[in-house]
Amino acid sequence: MKKALISALVLITVLFAITCKKKSTPVSPAATAANTPNVTATAQVMATQTVAYLQTAGPSAQATATAQSVQATQTAVVLQTAGLTAQETSTALAQAQQETATALVQAQETATETEMFITAWGGNGTGNGQLSIPYGVAVDSSGNVYVADNNLSKVQEFNSTGTFIKLLGSEGTGNGQFQMPAGMAIDSSGNIYVAEESNQRIQIFSSTGAYKTQWEGTQGIVGIAVNSNGVYFSDPGYEVMVELNSSGGAVTEWPGSALNPGSGNGQFNAPVGVALDSNGNVYVADSGNNRIQVFNSTGTYITQWGSAGSGNGQFNAPVGIAVDNSGNVYVTDSGNCRVQEFNNTGAYLAQWGSAGKGNGQFGAANGGNYGMFGIACNNSGYVYVADSSNSRIEMFRP
Repeated sequence: MKKALISALVLITVLFAITCKKKSTPVSPAATAANTPNVTATAQVMATQTVAYLQTAGPSAQATATAQSVQATQTAVVLQTAGLTAQETSTALAQAQQETATALVQAQETATETEMFITAWGGNGTGNGQLSIPYGVAVDSSGNVYVADNNLSKVQEFNSTGTFIKLLGSEGTGNGQFQMPAGMAIDSSGNIYVAEESNQRIQIFSSTGAYKTQWEGTQGIVGIAVNSNGVYFSDPGYEVMVELNSSGGAVTEWPGSALNPGSGNGQFNAPVGVALDSNGNVYVADSGNNRIQVFNSTGTYITQWGSAGSGNGQFNAPVGIAVDNSGNVYVTDSGNCRVQEFNNTGAYLAQWGSAGKGNGQFGAANGGNYGMFGIACNNSGYVYVADSSNSRIEMFRP
């Protein structure tokens, strides 16, 4: 749909340029009377039809293809009606494209944000369903969404569209209590894992929210992911990834030397988000190095992508990471206030978001807190993002 909208904008701009050119080209009064009104009238009709079509068509591939086909046919009719030579048509098109390049980029960004955005919930407050600084996000097999609020020290459960279901825990150091919960994960049995920064532990709850057990973590445990091989968590302060077995026993640390940041393959500088694909590969948002690193299930380095910047595939403090059922990777690029999508080898696919408080936008970093943090996908392809600075969860359909 966004491509159809952009095509419509280009077409209308070209028509405007054609009309202006016809007015400035020495032609007979008869020719001007015959051609210019036809171009203007047809342009108006096409603009009206295009807007009406795009308002009713869904953002599907078929809708986009149909819109583009209709516009191509209409363009040919208008150019024939205008009676322009090939050289005049080429000149008008080049001029229009040059003059509208910036406007089209902005239109694309706005169309993408609006098209992908589904809903948002939260809002700054302490009541049920309200949020302060949401960090971790996880989705269970039924589509329910769990959110760890780092500032309020609690975990809340919502349905897939944001209706509050129940509260897990309260602030404290006891069993089932939290202090600065950060990352969250859910295993295949529905058990809920919560990584706590301040209490330096992982707590595990049943699918109904009942406390089960806890495992000792490290000083600043943040990101967490779980599969049948075990549990993986990040510690951005110690600059390591830690692998635990299914009983909570430590298996190994990557790269094997804590408090030793680095930028080499397999080294970290403030690793934050952790995600797993269906093959057991581990994806880590290496925030300080502005890159994503990929390892196999035992910690062997496989590949990486990204660099510092704001271009496609570049990052400014990537923190959250998630992998969908198709193997596509989503990263919350916190410093750039956007989400970027890649395939499983790191090839850039798409992005959405910008700085702001509107639908599809994300808050900027606030003090020592990230502007946006956790991200999760459900089995239907929807993506949930913790818009931390705006105290909300946003739901998208890429």
